[in-house]
Amino acid sequence: MNKYLLKVFKGGLTFVLMASTMSFKVMAAETYQPGATVIKDELSPSGYTVHFVYKDTSGKTVESVSVTGPFQYVDPNKDLKAADNQYGPDEYVNGMYATNFAPGAGMANGWGYTETMVYNASAGQYEADFPITSGSFAYSYIVKYVGEDAITIDDPANPSPAKNNSNSDIATGDSTHSIVYGRYDADKQSKSLNLDYVLQSSGSKGTLQYVEYTGNLSSHQDLGIYLPAGYDKNREKPYKVIYASHGGGGNETDWFAMGHADNIMDNLINSGQTEEAIVVTMDNASYNWDFAKIEDNVLHYIIPYMETNYNVSASVNDRAFCGLSMGGMTTTHMYFDHPDAFGYFGIFSGTDMKALTDKPELSYPIVTATVGTCDIASATIMSGEDIKYEDLVKWAADNSMDNFIDGGYLYGAHDWFVWAQSFQHFVKNIVWSQNNEDIFTKELLNNNYAEVDHLAVTKISGDQTSLNGVYHVDEGTQSNPCGLENNGSSMYFIVDENKTLLIDAGNGFYSEDFEVIMNALSVNRTLEVAITHNHGDHIGELKNKTIAAGTRVYISEGDYDEATQALLNDYDVSLIAEGDTIDTAQYSLEAINLRGHTDGSIAYLDAKRQVLYSGDGMGSGFVWLLFTENPLTTYEADMKALYNTVKDMEQLTILPGHAWQQTYGELAPGELNMQYIEDMLALLQAIKDGNAAMKDYQALNREGDVEITYNGLKAVIDTTRLAVQQFTAKPTPPIENEEQQDTPKVTQPKVADTGDATSIIGLAGLSILAIAGAFVLTKKKKV
Repeated sequence: MNKYLLKVFKGGLTFVLMASTMSFKVMAAETYQPGATVIKDELSPSGYTVHFVYKDTSGKTVESVSVTGPFQYVDPNKDLKAADNQYGPDEYVNGMYATNFAPGAGMANGWGYTETMVYNASAGQYEADFPITSGSFAYSYIVKYVGEDAITIDDPANPSPAKNNSNSDIATGDSTHSIVYGRYDADKQSKSLNLDYVLQSSGSKGTLQYVEYTGNLSSHQDLGIYLPAGYDKNREKPYKVIYASHGGGGNETDWFAMGHADNIMDNLINSGQTEEAIVVTMDNASYNWDFAKIEDNVLHYIIPYMETNYNVSASVNDRAFCGLSMGGMTTTHMYFDHPDAFGYFGIFSGTDMKALTDKPELSYPIVTATVGTCDIASATIMSGEDIKYEDLVKWAADNSMDNFIDGGYLYGAHDWFVWAQSFQHFVKNIVWSQNNEDIFTKELLNNNYAEVDHLAVTKISGDQTSLNGVYHVDEGTQSNPCGLENNGSSMYFIVDENKTLLIDAGNGFYSEDFEVIMNALSVNRTLEVAITHNHGDHIGELKNKTIAAGTRVYISEGDYDEATQALLNDYDVSLIAEGDTIDTAQYSLEAINLRGHTDGSIAYLDAKRQVLYSGDGMGSGFVWLLFTENPLTTYEADMKALYNTVKDMEQLTILPGHAWQQTYGELAPGELNMQYIEDMLALLQAIKDGNAAMKDYQALNREGDVEITYNGLKAVIDTTRLAVQQFTAKPTPPIENEEQQDTPKVTQPKVADTGDATSIIGLAGLSILAIAGAFVLTKKKKV
């Protein structure tokens, strides 16, 4: 026996760590069972000793047994290519690191460490022991029977975890490798690597499963899938995904069996160093490394499979791709060919610059590369053209690729020490860590459209090479266009060189998402906010204080009631009236009264560009005139005034407060333009003449509410029977310059009151009801 165990045995009992169970137990030293047992050993130079036991049950005559694995060390303070810079585990000194290849020993003698095991006749087993450091060590037994060639096997008492997927189409070369975990000693390994993050977590653990899917080769291709602890298939926020490729000779099991990606994820999640995410591994060896076919399979088969069967995000920025060795070359091809398919790329110990393209999207994702200090994928260890880590680093520097993050040289070789470090670095420091505003900005500039979880942003107009322009922010997405509770609101950003103007502030349902958008569109600019009216679904982000205190906020005096004053107390409020303008360097918006929805509803007209930001003042296909005194009379007067202001604008576009309503339901009007204004005035005239159709309106569950339509017009009015009576009982009050105003004329056949208790659209749970009741108006001077 080794001197370390002989000395430990004198203590009688000791704490031991069984590699097969990874749990601490107290047992007598003489009860070591077959397998690999790690014990705390104060006499070991690393603080720990591993004890291997192999018991042969073949019935054959054994000539010799050896244990082999990456148990050799190099000294980083010496020349790595020095012939004597190769040490066995008994020679370990604090500061050295384990490596599967010692460059100084050359290609013939530099790989791994092998020790002949000693036969213990009394126990009938072969034994070996030596110091072990922190990390995961893949070991095998070399068994030589008399008269036969030596064979390499995994430990029968601790089988290779690479065998966990019995359905694998391609066997991995790691099926003969068992795993033993060393541990970190803060004193004796203080100058060496702490790789304990590859050990099983003592906290919550995710689950690992292997599944078959239909790929572009067959209907039974294999995936490995790590799901974080507590995975919820119904969680509102979908999970982000890391797709990982193995290297040559591997398969879908390697990243978990040898690289311990599942343990790394558990430990990082439990320590709060990354967010919950899914890891998906694949079998790329089946393709004989045909990169084009692999890319097609990932993009058109694996990703759709995951998005169909698991609760994963479809956002590019929520996907990452990485790989090692040949998988690193695969990742390089994926990056150069499809830079817009993933938000992050991790290239470990292998690249292929022959795959280089000149796509402008190469600057969008975050890319990192790593290599081992003793790695044959480094030009410092082995020569090669266009396939070395340094080739990629040089290209990134020569082309000023600001999105490239050099992960550098990591202690180790072309081995799992380096690849576990690389994956941990990728997950902890790279993925999801890119500034969310930067991710959003890149996607928006590239596509004129981007989603930030629950919010969708569309660039309506402006400079295509900068942020300057007009943006529609919708509290709904392509997959959920109506938004939360069918009440998604529309907000509009007008971005200029020095100022960003936000029109309306939404419900505030998704303040975290809104903040990303707001920060991106107002970077290095002064932000101001113009409110069309004071209902809760248009001032939510002000209520939530997502918008910074002290920000200038424009609102009409008619809507600046006591409740709104209290809500906006932290802001620089400027009362705005009809005819006032809000100006930026390139834009000028004039305030236009559209009262009726609220007492102070206002729209903002960009006359130069013929754009009207209407809020809820004329609705998004139907207008609610349900909350104010005699709303139809005031509304008609303001609509007539608006018509005379814009009647000559042939290209007028109306941007409303709930854009999704333009395409929702049987009465959806579609695009809002001058025709919508004309239809609204025709409907008002039909109401006045008694020709409009009315039916009970129950969206608010109030008696007396009615929905009014007329003769197929786009416009719809929801109001009260009392408001109709008030409107038809007396003439519309005169307005200034009435004799000069034009009103579109229509011929109106009479239509009876249907009295149906139906609703144009279900809007249950609207947040505006909390603030849309009768307001007590308090007159204030402009501020």
